[in-house]
Amino acid sequence: MMKEENMDCIFCKIVAGEVPTELIAENEHAIAFLDLYPQAPVHILVVPKIHSENILLLDNSSNLQGLFELIR
Repeated sequence: MMKEENMDCIFCKIVAGEVPTELIAENEHAIAFLDLYPQAPVHILVVPKIHSENILLLDNSSNLQGLFELIR
């Protein structure tokens, strides 16, 4: 569940289940899904479940670690 959200953010809406998408994988800290407007035959996005303007600003290491664990 997201601790912070920005409902102007499409990724926050996807994480909240307000925008339908095809889920690929998920863990406590991140979600992976097919891009709504793919630029390649297979275009998967992996985003943190907590809103962040910049990946470098994620609030703690467990959020960042969870994101990269899902990418593996």
